[in-house]
Amino acid sequence: MARPPLVEVQDATNEQIRDAMDLARMNPNLSFSDALASTVGKKRARRRPKSKRGNGKPTGFEEYFADGPLTPNEHAEMLEIFNPRIEEALRRFQFRRRIEPARLNMFSKYLKYGGVEIGANITSGANNQDLKNMTKDQLMQARAMAKIQKERATLDVDFDVVLRGFMSSYFIRCFKPETEEVIKMATETIKNFYTYLLQRDVCPEYTDNMLQARKTCDLAAKELWLNVQLMREGPGPFNESCSMLFGGAFFQSKAPFPGSELEKSRKEKMEHARDVVRSAIAGAGSFEQASRFQKLVNQKRISAKKVLDIDGFDILSVIQPEAGVLEFYEKFAPMYDAVGRVKAVSFRDPAKPDPDMSPEERREWNHGKAPKYKFEFLVDKALLPLMYPGLKVISGVWELNCGVYYLDEILSIYPTFYTVIANGMMMKWKWPRDLTFEDEKKANGESKNAVYWTTDVDAPKQTARKGSPSEGDG
Repeated sequence: MARPPLVEVQDATNEQIRDAMDLARMNPNLSFSDALASTVGKKRARRRPKSKRGNGKPTGFEEYFADGPLTPNEHAEMLEIFNPRIEEALRRFQFRRRIEPARLNMFSKYLKYGGVEIGANITSGANNQDLKNMTKDQLMQARAMAKIQKERATLDVDFDVVLRGFMSSYFIRCFKPETEEVIKMATETIKNFYTYLLQRDVCPEYTDNMLQARKTCDLAAKELWLNVQLMREGPGPFNESCSMLFGGAFFQSKAPFPGSELEKSRKEKMEHARDVVRSAIAGAGSFEQASRFQKLVNQKRISAKKVLDIDGFDILSVIQPEAGVLEFYEKFAPMYDAVGRVKAVSFRDPAKPDPDMSPEERREWNHGKAPKYKFEFLVDKALLPLMYPGLKVISGVWELNCGVYYLDEILSIYPTFYTVIANGMMMKWKWPRDLTFEDEKKANGESKNAVYWTTDVDAPKQTARKGSPSEGDG
């Protein structure tokens, strides 16, 4: 008799594997491999090609991907299903896309930020055979993870504002992207979702709002990557040198032990910082600033003070180094990077509390009379391409007594579309549960071996909690 061809376990269904195990158990002389081959027989399961499984399978988020056109009947069905809720649209969107874990984590956070409840689907423990027996609608319902609570159905809907709040603050703080690919993954996923809603007329009354949100996605992909690079490279040699010499996050007040290697290294850094500051003020500062700086240095009276009651600055314009500045650096300081100028105004973060003030001052602030300051920073040329009008930098601002401003360590950076909403405060909020029964047990001094009596329909019986002695233990 011809021996049946060998069959790999992954090519068989769970039912065929169980039948093969039973067959091999009843016939000791028959190996499991032969039993599996005999069970599968001519109905051998075809293995899916690599393009349909694993990491190489299309996801639906590719740049070239587009959903197929809808038939009139499908379009009518969509309008009937989607109007007026978006919950069904989320089910169908997730069903038609292969969302990888990293993308799913980000998209779930975005939905939750927008007020959509996210939970585990019921297909987590199901096998392939169970999924095959489900209809399309059943499978779509089983894979659903999003749910909109009735209590939130009356809230205002604004796709663009939610996106601005999510991308400008929560996304950066939660995911801490370090590459451009991570940022594009987030913006393209959300933009793909908006495209899906627009194509199917899910919420026609918010069409303009979603179109604006799509533009915000494109803007976020550009600005957030610039912000990540500036956060990594800033504040630059000139501003860091000023902070080291005159005060700030890089200033070291405690002198190292005399004669140690640390003291020698510090002296070298300080001398290098002095050269950087002198070159920048002499080459790019005004005549008044340069002459006053030299006079104060000679008199050993140069000092700096921090600008109070602000969180940072908002950039108005970025000015590249002029030809004269480049020529100065090339001739007198070729080892250093030339500096340009950045004009900005003071910025107070609306997400942070106001500084302490008297009632009179608070009334003036509430009427728009809070003090505003204008700054002009000297910034290294290498950092200027990373800055743009509308960029908000959270950093300390210091002023030298010669009229030169410098920025301290950069703590955080916000894009032009920075928006503060309260949604981020609700990310870890959970629905309350009734603790009355637990409170009663604590009040009654419940012990671990407590016994509760329940009355059955036929006869009374004693029900003991787990861990308590049974009736027969006496």
